[in-house]
Amino acid sequence: MRWLLPLTLISCMSEAQPTMRVATFHGYNNHNVIAIEKLRAAYSAIGFDMLIVPMPGKRSLAAAARGDIVDSELYRLGDVSKEHPTLMRVPYPLLKIEMTVFSKDQNVRVDGWGSLRPYKVAFMRGFSTKPANDAGLDMMQVTTVTSGFKMVQAGRADLTIAGLVFGNNITKGLGLHNIKPLSPPLTVNWAFHYVNEKHQHLIPALVDALRKTDVKFQAEEKEK
Repeated sequence: MRWLLPLTLISCMSEAQPTMRVATFHGYNNHNVIAIEKLRAAYSAIGFDMLIVPMPGKRSLAAAARGDIVDSELYRLGDVSKEHPTLMRVPYPLLKIEMTVFSKDQNVRVDGWGSLRPYKVAFMRGFSTKPANDAGLDMMQVTTVTSGFKMVQAGRADLTIAGLVFGNNITKGLGLHNIKPLSPPLTVNWAFHYVNEKHQHLIPALVDALRKTDVKFQAEEKEK
């Protein structure tokens, strides 16, 4: 992990450069840390400062789609442009996210969303719930991913769902050693940055900058 900052308002603003206001989920997790660092480097490379504006998940997406108080969405899984046509995907992935089931019961068999039907599942509000709804899951929506793990620990839910890396960090940080990830991952997704349509002219430059940023970060990791 490169750096850790409270996810309130994170910026690298200067007076000399224009600022991109980037909305994202409330909360603080490894996925956000990595995505923010990559995107901040990419925006800096094309002459922009970046301001992170945290807000609840649905509000974050809606604000980015309007393009009034923010200019873009940090990242989303899937193609949110279908629901929000004013949001343009930057076609270079920020993150690979393995959505994983976590449970105390290591005998749970994971084979797609339908395999979770017998269980009570804690699911973060703001995540896309369509696959879970289509599968007829018994869902309990929670305000943060961490809350889902606490629900499982308290016995109020059987399972919770989180990105593999983030989930492992939560269980380690909270000392929840009896809650473990199940294999295989429920889904493997790539997360993409989205900009409001008024900034779509930046997309080609952002793609090139993100590609170069990835090469740089990978080289730095090898040197550690």
